[in-house]
Amino acid sequence: VADQHAGDEGIVAPFLGHDTGTVRGPAVLAYLTGAEILPMQAIRLAPFKFKVIVDEPIKWTKGPNRDDTIRDVTILCNQALEKMILRCPGQWLWQHRRFREALGD
Repeated sequence: VADQHAGDEGIVAPFLGHDTGTVRGPAVLAYLTGAEILPMQAIRLAPFKFKVIVDEPIKWTKGPNRDDTIRDVTILCNQALEKMILRCPGQWLWQHRRFREALGD
C-alpha cells in the first residue's frame, strides 16, 4: 500500500512535509515496463455511493541511472498521493506510525 511506511526496503522521500520510508513498487514497475502511473481515488459521498477521480498520469522519464529514476518517480507518486489526501483528508485512514524517521524510531 503506497501510503504505508516501507521500512528498510523503501526509499526515504518527502511525504506531507516529512522525509519518510516510502514503497518503491509503483516506481519499479513503471521503470521496468514503461507503464504510466495513473493516480485514482474513490471518495465516499454516502453509504454505498462513491465518486471516482482519475487524475492525469504521472509524467516521468527513464533516466540513465536506475536508482535515481526510481527515487524521482517515487517522489512524484508521493506528490500525487498528497494531492489525493489533501483533496479529502477526512477519508484518509491512517492507523500506523507513518513518519517514523521524524519521530526518531
